[in-house]
Amino acid sequence: MREAEFVRLNTKKWERYEASGQSIASFNPDHIAEIYLDVSTDLAFAQTHFAESPVTDYLERIARRFHQHVYSQRPNRWGEVVRTLRYDIPMAFYYSRRELLISLVVFLIATLVGVLTQQMEPDFARQILGNSYVEMTLENIARGDPMAVYKDKDALGMFWGIFFNNALIDVRTFLFGLMALPGALLIILYNGVMFGCFETFLMQHGAVTEALFVVNLHGSLEIPTIILTGGASLALGTGWLFPGRRSRIEAFRHSARRGLLMLMGVLPLTFVAALIESYITRHTEAPLFLRVSFVIGGFLLVSWLTIFLPQRLHRHGHTL
Repeated sequence: MREAEFVRLNTKKWERYEASGQSIASFNPDHIAEIYLDVSTDLAFAQTHFAESPVTDYLERIARRFHQHVYSQRPNRWGEVVRTLRYDIPMAFYYSRRELLISLVVFLIATLVGVLTQQMEPDFARQILGNSYVEMTLENIARGDPMAVYKDKDALGMFWGIFFNNALIDVRTFLFGLMALPGALLIILYNGVMFGCFETFLMQHGAVTEALFVVNLHGSLEIPTIILTGGASLALGTGWLFPGRRSRIEAFRHSARRGLLMLMGVLPLTFVAALIESYITRHTEAPLFLRVSFVIGGFLLVSWLTIFLPQRLHRHGHTL
């Protein structure tokens, strides 16, 4: 449907809803809920097809008024937390599909660059991973235990170290969005090259199974968090760089909220990835089918949370 036709068919209804907002307190709660659902459905359609149009901002104002009334009546704040987790975070991923796709494509290209460069220049790993880490890994491979680095006896200390380090990287990557596209893209590029280089380095030295089904026990969550955080960073940067028809401040406010919600969704995945890396990756003696199941399960979990669940919520009229 064209924007003009969409506006023509709904203008009178929206004007009625807007006028109703002046005396909303006197309305039946069920009637308020019906209006809010209807406006949210129209808003979701407008955000999908006419994201930069003034009609989208107009509908957001109407929806916000009813939203504030509906949710201000709730007796405790846990409802807000639940709503954020169940709806707002998935919908932030939905409305950032373009940024996430760019992040994914850049990461895959960078991974391919890392793979090809390591194949052509075997010492490339020393430049990317560090000479000491490469030497340690080669010694572990020679001893027949390529993944010995994950077998630190202090699993709890290892977990907290990994989690805080990776969470700091997530936050730093997100904030690089303030440097606009170059800052965010550089972080994604570097991580993609490093991942491709590391995987190829292990395979070149005979650790094929370890590269695919040991490293990726936690990598099935950790790698997607890089892509998701990169998408959040791009969303933050493009909001003020390309405001469209909104004012720059208003566009930045919207994009910053989306990015922060995405970051909130990434940090729990970072937490779980650190748990797996500290407590599960070390068990290299585990059956291959179990490791394969973990890897596939991790990728399916991320796909459900960031692709299929947001699409399902959007079909049911939920918006951000």
